[in-house]
Amino acid sequence: MSDFNLARLKAERIARGYSQQKFARALGVSYVTYNQKENGKKPISIDQFVKILEILKIPDNEINIFFTHSVHKKEQKDGMWGEFLWFMEKIILPLN
Repeated sequence: MSDFNLARLKAERIARGYSQQKFARALGVSYVTYNQKENGKKPISIDQFVKILEILKIPDNEINIFFTHSVHKKEQKDGMWGEFLWFMEKIILPLN
């Protein structure tokens, strides 16, 4: 599962010299609305995300910088980490 990285959005905005007020204007929303979006209180639509990419001049092949990968707890248990934990619980800890 991927999550939108709002901290990265803020960092990219600041790195390009945009205040929230200036960026809100470029995006075509009010300062309050943009602030709520950047702070996760309101969702960012696909159309707004496309416009954000245009404003920030982010190439298509770098869109992934705005997403973080999170692993569901079940996947963590089922993967290598789960195997390691099983090994520790069943093999190593009983030896102590």
